[in-house]
Amino acid sequence: MTESHWTTTTTTQFDGERYGIGLPWKSTSIKLPCNRELSLKRFFTNERRIMKGSHTARKYEETICQYVRDGHAKKIASGDGGTMGRVWYLPRHAVWNSKRKMLRVVYDASAKQQGTSLNQCLLKGPDYLTNFCGVLLCFRQKKIPISADVERMYHQVRVKREDRSALRFLWRSSGSALLPETYEMHVHVFGGGLVAVSVCMPCDEQP
Repeated sequence: MTESHWTTTTTTQFDGERYGIGLPWKSTSIKLPCNRELSLKRFFTNERRIMKGSHTARKYEETICQYVRDGHAKKIASGDGGTMGRVWYLPRHAVWNSKRKMLRVVYDASAKQQGTSLNQCLLKGPDYLTNFCGVLLCFRQKKIPISADVERMYHQVRVKREDRSALRFLWRSSGSALLPETYEMHVHVFGGGLVAVSVCMPCDEQP
């Protein structure tokens, strides 16, 4: 992905609180196939697996509910068809970090429907991660090293409205007998090439 392609096809917006940027589509003519049934099957499989551990199930539900409270995700009305040709349901699973006592929801953007995945439709940018050897050398430059981390980095960057329907997912509360409802992410998500650092980089470069 070149800088010229990025600047001519993608715009960065600032709403006074957060930066927002669209998904880096390979082409403006991309039409995604309907993968709701595939995502629904994955949802039920994942739900059965998570319910085997009550602690994981509770933390998983807390995480999704937190998304909604923070405005990172929103429930979609049944008649909302989304952007034509750009609707995609992301399967997801939970990864538990026992050392940090933290659960992370990972979205599977590589899941295929009719031979197509969301990742295949998006450009993959260069790796902006700092080389480990470079990090070690930087620690020798000054007497006191300082390290910092941006909490939920990808969730700090909003997704343009017209691209949000490509980040849909299915969800229902634990133990519910109702059919899963459709939600839509309003921020970038963690999962494979979908959250390449290049997506967030243009926002970091703003003055």
